Amino acid sequence: MTLFFVQAVREGPSQPWIPAERFKADWEARNGKAAEWWRADPDANRIIAEDGPYGIKGLRPK
Repeated sequence: MTLFFVQAVREGPSQPWIPAERFKADWEARNGKAAEWWRADPDANRIIAEDGPYGIKGLRPK
């Protein structure tokens, strides 16, 4: 198995590389600090509550 981690992104070949977690400052300004932002994200939690953890209503882990 091969794992790839995104460490930086850029909009085009001539653009500078930007750290991939740069969005985190904006997220923290809206939601406050969290040890695990992906678990504390209100949008993600709302979607999981509406559609379930697999994205299919009614499908639940055993």
